[in-house]
Amino acid sequence: AGYHIILWDRVIRTPEETEFNVHCSSAKDESFFDWINELNPESNTYQFIIKAIPASNTEESLYTKLDKLDNVDQLVSKLSELNKQNMLLKSKIDWLEKNRFGPFTSLFQKLIRRA
Repeated sequence: AGYHIILWDRVIRTPEETEFNVHCSSAKDESFFDWINELNPESNTYQFIIKAIPASNTEESLYTKLDKLDNVDQLVSKLSELNKQNMLLKSKIDWLEKNRFGPFTSLFQKLIRRA
């Protein structure tokens, strides 16, 4: 967005401490809030506090840099996955050549020699 974040903080409040004033009235309610907290570590974040300054026009924003790094990480991961698939396919081709086509090829070569 064209800004550099220089401070990132948060205010933590439980549901009981907010204007919603939610209280657990049963063991099921407590179990539900525990489940939410396990799924989302930010579930008790009431407010994020961010201080940012405008990025200079000549500088690339931090967000853009992070986005590019994320894209590079994704590409490296995909390349690794494709290399593994390539190795597997090469292995299958080698097996097919040795076990499926090999006997037929040698039989065919013997028949040609006789002719």
